[in-house]
Amino acid sequence: MNLDIKELRIGNWVLYKERYQRMKMPLDLMMCKMCEPIPLTEEILLKCGFEKYLSDAFRFEKFEFCLDAYSFFIQNIGYGYAISKNIKHLHQLQNLYFALTGKELDVEL
Repeated sequence: MNLDIKELRIGNWVLYKERYQRMKMPLDLMMCKMCEPIPLTEEILLKCGFEKYLSDAFRFEKFEFCLDAYSFFIQNIGYGYAISKNIKHLHQLQNLYFALTGKELDVEL
């Protein structure tokens, strides 16, 4: 599965020639055609700083991720709201986290 260059930001992690690599500046269309998304797994979520709290659920700050449903939840118990977004790949998680917090998600691959 090739990645769409419009989905990537500088600093996103991708699978390039069977190894993890961060996208660097400038984003190269030819390189993107040879990249594959990194599927979210328990191992990847733990490397992003999430902590496992149920068999398929992980928490990080005010965020939750359910691996079975590939759903990312934002919950604020005090205000009683929850927002969910279906994501399956690491670059999507990185982009959503940045959009919500204005900070990069620290990933240790």
